[in-house]
Amino acid sequence: MQCSVLSIASACVLLGMASLDLRSATPLPMPGAYQTAASIGPDERAAASAAVSARAVQEKLPLKLLTIERVERQVVAGLNFRLRLRVELGGQPRMVEAVVYRNLQGQHQLTSWQWLLSRRTQ
Repeated sequence: MQCSVLSIASACVLLGMASLDLRSATPLPMPGAYQTAASIGPDERAAASAAVSARAVQEKLPLKLLTIERVERQVVAGLNFRLRLRVELGGQPRMVEAVVYRNLQGQHQLTSWQWLLSRRTQ
């Protein structure tokens, strides 16, 4: 019986796959998908600050960033930051979801701003 190198390689791959416990394997992120940031660092703070500043100028409203609640990143030709922020508007805390694009030169642009309803901030 004759075995080719390809058949042996295929058998090794199948044996290796059979030995994996797929229930404990961590799924790989989808390319281009948003991923939750492990921590909030200078990049995330800069994106949040840029979002609040840009929205304050657009709406001619006094906005103040209170806290960054959640950050997700998406790698594109640059980075998208999807931010859940607590801001102060007219002395009242409000929740917002904003998307900020940071280009390859490090410039930020607010691309989306959505006020959220929250029992904690009403």
